[in-house]
Amino acid sequence: DLLLLSIHQFFMGLGVDEIRRRGQQDDKPLRMVKTVLHELCKLKGPEVRQHLTLVPRDGGAGEPVPIIHAYIDLNLQSLSSAGLVP
Repeated sequence: DLLLLSIHQFFMGLGVDEIRRRGQQDDKPLRMVKTVLHELCKLKGPEVRQHLTLVPRDGGAGEPVPIIHAYIDLNLQSLSSAGLVP
């Protein structure tokens, strides 16, 4: 739960625009964090969502849903398509 909170805080600190900008470059810190999240999704499958207890589900006050949720959904979808998780 704390690891997912730390990833959430990292993403929030960067912001969506910065994540997109860095995603177009070879940004090692961002790539490493996204890889850790991917591996967690691969190990836990959909159960990874049960470990988001410390991460808000919505942004609150008109803010968008935290980006970690989108990355988890994307990872689980690609892993499921590859037959690596149910």
